[in-house]
Amino acid sequence: MLSRRTTLRDIAKVCGCSAMAVSLALRNHTSVSKKRRAKIRAIAKQLNYSPDPNLSALAAYRQTHYPRPTATPIAWISNFPTRNYWIEPAGFVNRYFQGATRRAREIGYHLEHFWLGEPGMTPQRLSKILYTRGISGILLTPQHRSYTHLNLDWDKFCAVTFGYSLIRPSLHMTTTNHYRSLGMVMRKLRSLGYRRIGLMPYLLHDTRVLHNFHAAYLMDRLRVPVELQIPVYFVPDYSQNVEEEKLEWFRAHRPEVIITSNGSALDGILRSEGLRCPEDIGLVSLGTSDRRANKTDRIISGADENYEEVGVAAMDLLVTLMHRNERGVPSTPRTVLIDSKWVSGTTVRRLNTDATVPDEA
Repeated sequence: MLSRRTTLRDIAKVCGCSAMAVSLALRNHTSVSKKRRAKIRAIAKQLNYSPDPNLSALAAYRQTHYPRPTATPIAWISNFPTRNYWIEPAGFVNRYFQGATRRAREIGYHLEHFWLGEPGMTPQRLSKILYTRGISGILLTPQHRSYTHLNLDWDKFCAVTFGYSLIRPSLHMTTTNHYRSLGMVMRKLRSLGYRRIGLMPYLLHDTRVLHNFHAAYLMDRLRVPVELQIPVYFVPDYSQNVEEEKLEWFRAHRPEVIITSNGSALDGILRSEGLRCPEDIGLVSLGTSDRRANKTDRIISGADENYEEVGVAAMDLLVTLMHRNERGVPSTPRTVLIDSKWVSGTTVRRLNTDATVPDEA
């Protein structure tokens, strides 16, 4: 005979509390004290309690398909130098926002922007504002600086961040799969016949993605003869004029195509050497989105990092946390990686050589 499933009422009898209190504790709700939650969860484990999957599926269905009278707010928290720093229409953070907003609207939520740089604003004050307003879900934009620490009252919130720039606390996170993105670009270029492939990223860009671009490039170099291996040239800073250094690197290694952090990095070399793109040299950008470079007719070839889909994934992950009431800093943070897609553009071409495509790692 099948044994009867343990219910909330069974747990409540042992704990000496109501079934509602048990339900709240098992959903990690802050209305039940931490000590009480821990005790109830321990007793539930002793009694081999597990939620009824059919009821859980029904609850999720109802929350998704039955519209709320008003959309539930989710905090979109930015930490840039100015309030609207991230709103550049073509900027990747704004595109995260567009994807997250689209998904939020579909499932009955809306995003509300909060800026940590408001006069008098502190993480503690913002935590109080959000909690007072009943906002339990947080999406954190990428931080302006790498290796940032933030000290919100995390126990009150379900939180997801974008990218690697927030290192403390370690939260659930979504971002582009940068390693696979660079690998995809390398394979595509080799399929077009390029053999001498150079990488010229901004050092800050590669640092912010935990050097995944550099790592994928180094792994690819192991698959080609030594004479085709070109060292990486890291552009030190967005504001520094290093055209001479870039030109020296180019003349020393003569790449057939250069992978850059943006589409304008090759312009100085083109002018100095009298080269045409893509006839004489190819250009690929990491993070391109079929956009035009420097107001010319050149559409940059490269990797579209699917920023809107990263935003959608962040929203889906956050809502899952909210449905399960998983608040606070997670003991095992989850990372959702979104693959890029190739944008053909006009800055590479098929070369008249036999192409060899390395096997994917």
